[in-house]
Amino acid sequence: MIGRETVVERSPGLQAARISENEMVILGHTSDFYLGIDETGMAIWDQLDSTKSIGEIIDAMTGIYDGETQLIEKDVLVFVEQLLNEGVLRAHD
Repeated sequence: MIGRETVVERSPGLQAARISENEMVILGHTSDFYLGIDETGMAIWDQLDSTKSIGEIIDAMTGIYDGETQLIEKDVLVFVEQLLNEGVLRAHD
């Protein structure tokens, strides 16, 4: 289970490219991996330019977006967990 204290980083060997102002694609090492993310996902991805705790990412997102902190936290946790499951991110203990 991940939480605010979980430290994550981008997995090596990924290629990311913005294909429009509101969309980005992330390509894996192999040609069979492709992930499209929207504007909010791009904001989270940009936070992952270095190793960070999920709490740091949540704090940054609450500074960027107006909304309930609990909802932003939930959305970040869901997205980061998806990226972990896809192998796009790695978690550290």
